[in-house]
Amino acid sequence: MRPYVVLAALGIAAAASSAAADDTDLDLIPDAVMTDEVPKAPSAGSVRNSTKAYVEEALTFPGWRNRFTVRPPAQAHPDWKNRVSLDLRTEQAASDDVALTYSGRLNLYHQEGASFESRHDVRHDLRELYGTWRASPESFVDIGRINLKSGVALGFNPTDFFKSGAVIDRISEDPSVLRETRLGTLVARGQTVWEGGAATLAYAPDVHARGRAYETDNRSFDPGFDRTNAEHRFLLKTSLELAKDFSPELLLYREADRTKYGLNLTRGIGDAVTVYGEWAAGRRATVVEEAYRDALKTGLFNAGTARLMPGDRDERIMHDVALGASYATASKVTTNLEYHFHEAGMSRQDWRNWFDTGRSVSGSSAARSQLWQIRSYASDRQEPLSQHSIFLRSEWQDAFVRDLTLSGLANINAFDRSTLLQLSADYHWSDAWTFGLRGTGNVGTGNSERGSATQFGSIVFKAIRYF
Repeated sequence: MRPYVVLAALGIAAAASSAAADDTDLDLIPDAVMTDEVPKAPSAGSVRNSTKAYVEEALTFPGWRNRFTVRPPAQAHPDWKNRVSLDLRTEQAASDDVALTYSGRLNLYHQEGASFESRHDVRHDLRELYGTWRASPESFVDIGRINLKSGVALGFNPTDFFKSGAVIDRISEDPSVLRETRLGTLVARGQTVWEGGAATLAYAPDVHARGRAYETDNRSFDPGFDRTNAEHRFLLKTSLELAKDFSPELLLYREADRTKYGLNLTRGIGDAVTVYGEWAAGRRATVVEEAYRDALKTGLFNAGTARLMPGDRDERIMHDVALGASYATASKVTTNLEYHFHEAGMSRQDWRNWFDTGRSVSGSSAARSQLWQIRSYASDRQEPLSQHSIFLRSEWQDAFVRDLTLSGLANINAFDRSTLLQLSADYHWSDAWTFGLRGTGNVGTGNSERGSATQFGSIVFKAIRYF
């Protein structure tokens, strides 16, 4: 897709947009309680006393593939995994203008065939720990670890610049759940609002070299700053009411020597429909090239490791777009449909090269690891692996009976039609208890993105006790 096509698509969204696209503008998209029952954090800068806590038991039965076009590196294939978590979020005011916020999760893991060793099976996820000072009725300053979020889409957020490396445990395939449960970033943030606009300025320091771990690792009480604070980063974003019902949000982001620009737009159409769009652009290489460079930088590959995948090595301005709409019915069904364009992602030719290269090096474990590292890198950055994809999510509250929530999502590769599916059912037994069932599947041929995943699916049984 050419840049002028991307800009044209955003122009269509802009013509139909309104309302500011700050973090609070996610409320403009009518979505219900998350299927994984993640307590929603209070808005940034509020000073009040509140505490939310729950214990979750999650028993997972994964289904592993045993036939591959490109065989993955050797890994354990347990028939079951179990996680018990204590999740706590508390905000305590020291005075009318000063507060301290903590958000974290203590996890106990166990799986088939593993001996219990506390160093590996117990982990604390420090999501947030920061102080807030209300400098004036319109201005706030926050310092500490904060989960900085931007964007109005559900399946992919091009303007959510602080998402990379922050997801430490994929408790769900629902991106809106992962946004809430990821690690925050050590940052200093200032926010101010005025009639007709708002602005945020944030600085995240470089405090630790980037680590080599992807997705899940068990490092007990390590805060994981190598994931979230491996570069100096700046963010400036502002929303301005340019006309009645038209308040776009503009973002300027700087990481190391790279600058990105972003735009968020949303508009409600009547009481049932909301349309929205996100755009971001900046200089970078493709995911294939960046994965290789990152592996060299973190020591995952030796300095002399040769590139296996052919393709573009240069950096250039690349665009990301998420365009979507949501529809809510009177029967409490909310559906979101989105198109995602990730220019740095793998093209149709890149996928052919990935499978062809995998066949040619099938006997080399190191070579196959290089190919699979591309997929791990994209997952770690919370970016689509392919250039074009379609995202669909639907949720039905009080489905068939009161307090039963059914939800489902599909993430479709537009090239090969392979699909990630997730279906969930949660029954809210009482104010104190919720019981749930979730099934996930990767559907597609062996020569497709989802059909070549290591798992063909999984089933999760869970119980949550609120306090």
